Amino acid sequence: MTGFVKANYKRIEEEHPDLILGHSDIQKQIAYDLIEKGHDVWISNHRSLDGILRYIQTLSLLVDQKERGLRLVEKLTSLRDKFKGLASQLKRRPKVYFEEWDEPKISAIDWVREMIDVCGGDNIISHESTLLAKDRILTDEQIINANPDLIIGCWCGKKVDIESIYKRVGWNDVKAIKNKMVYEVEPEVFLQPGPAPFLDGLEILFGLIEKAAQIPA
Repeated sequence: MTGFVKANYKRIEEEHPDLILGHSDIQKQIAYDLIEKGHDVWISNHRSLDGILRYIQTLSLLVDQKERGLRLVEKLTSLRDKFKGLASQLKRRPKVYFEEWDEPKISAIDWVREMIDVCGGDNIISHESTLLAKDRILTDEQIINANPDLIIGCWCGKKVDIESIYKRVGWNDVKAIKNKMVYEVEPEVFLQPGPAPFLDGLEILFGLIEKAAQIPA
């Protein structure tokens, strides 16, 4: 019915929705078109784990499910605390490069960067501004110099070509390449602006970071 940047307006109208949800400034044209057609639209623009929790709280109020929303927020907060505790027991904090797109190379959105921290890793680059994808573009030189212990590919819209990452020019001496620590994770889990990063993502990410932490620095 709708992709991230394109929507089938005819299909949407056939469903007679009471409320249409979307996420990020990238969907502003879709929101504009639907509002112009007379629909109620809510586009959230959160980028952090706390933002996801606030989103759930607000959405639960909009659909008259306040108590269920509160219970879900409590569950997700508990999961975050659980993995913080597990991370504190790791031997070391491995450096992590999370690649959201390959050309250009876009690094982790804020909530993924926070997940890396929660699970005991260090995101390789600290950004002053991470609201927009263009602010998270890295050069090969930056990544090579950061020398990550773990590389995670999560390309939104296509399968990660792990072999191509191993063959990137100049990356031979990167620890993650030398130690075969390059993995793919699902964008449906990690790039979803809802509960999935908490419910599934933290466990997956902690498992990878735990494995990287066991390799000597």
